[in-house]
Amino acid sequence: MSKSFGAAEVLVAPRSNLIGTEVYPGMVTESGSLVVLAHQRAGKFPAPPTRAGHVRAIRVHAGDTLLLHGSWQALDKHTLDQNVLLVDCPYAIRRQTVPLGPRAIPALIILLAIVVMMTTRFVPASVAALLAAFAMVLNRVVTMDQARRSMAWQTLILVAGMISFSAAITKTGTAKMLYLAVAVFLVPVF
Repeated sequence: MSKSFGAAEVLVAPRSNLIGTEVYPGMVTESGSLVVLAHQRAGKFPAPPTRAGHVRAIRVHAGDTLLLHGSWQALDKHTLDQNVLLVDCPYAIRRQTVPLGPRAIPALIILLAIVVMMTTRFVPASVAALLAAFAMVLNRVVTMDQARRSMAWQTLILVAGMISFSAAITKTGTAKMLYLAVAVFLVPVF
């Protein structure tokens, strides 16, 4: 793994066009940009080397796992295919393996700024987080596409739903009713 090259583990999807094709470790893919490093079926290597030390080609089945090696751009391009399912996103692996780059200094400054804003309560925490996110994109620490991919949409929708639900039960008086009902049962305990 380096700044230019990496690896990605993919699972062959059901109804994939790859089913039935032959692969072996060291094989260059059809595109010419990726190399198959390993092939596993149910956690085992299906093609033990022959006596002469040569590796046999094995037909791919649905559910097989392939370890692919190539440039990060090629991995990003070819692992978004519907023929394979990513075990771990190449972007996530790249973030773990690549040392701090030229955009690390602006990122650290933005991190320091958000910590200062939140600890001094200069602005509300939500505003500080939004300002930091905008600053990261404007300083080209992350691209818009990277920012969009890293967003946990389920969490965002859940929190937005909880805020509106909380406002509704507070305005209608349901929250006070629930509090009084629970308090009646807890008072004899204490």
